[in-house]
Amino acid sequence: MNWFPACLSSVTVLALSAPLQAQNTTGFTPLFNGAYIVQVIASFLLVMGALLGVLWLLRRFSGGIRQRPATLQVVASVGLGGREKAVLLQAGEQQLLLGVASGKVSLLHTFDQALVDGQQVEPTPFGATLRAALGQREV
Repeated sequence: MNWFPACLSSVTVLALSAPLQAQNTTGFTPLFNGAYIVQVIASFLLVMGALLGVLWLLRRFSGGIRQRPATLQVVASVGLGGREKAVLLQAGEQQLLLGVASGKVSLLHTFDQALVDGQQVEPTPFGATLRAALGQREV
C-alpha cells in the first residue's frame, strides 16, 4: 500500500501539468510580457544610477573644474587664408602677434605697450543688423 500514495501524487502532478501544456499548443510566447518590461526598466535605472554615481565620484575626488585667472588671453584674431590666421595674444603686460598655420605657430612681433585694449566688444545681433539694412523698425 505504500506505492498507492506515490502513484496518486504522480498522477495528480501529471493531471495538473497537462492543462498548462495544452494552453501553449500554438508555440507562441509573448516577447514583451510584464516581467520582461519590469526587468528592462530596472536594469536601465541600475545602469543610470551607476553612471551618475561614477560621475559624482569623479567630480568629488577631482575637485571639479577649477577656474584659474586668465594669464593668457586672445585679444584679436583675423583669418588670412584657409588655415592661416594672425592672433594678437595678451600675456601679462605684453601683447604678442602670432602667425598660426597648420602645424606651426610663429612669433611675428612683440608689443611692450597694448596695441588693442583687451576688453571685448559686444557683437551686434544679426537680426538687428538685418532690420537696419532693410530699414525696418525694432520689434
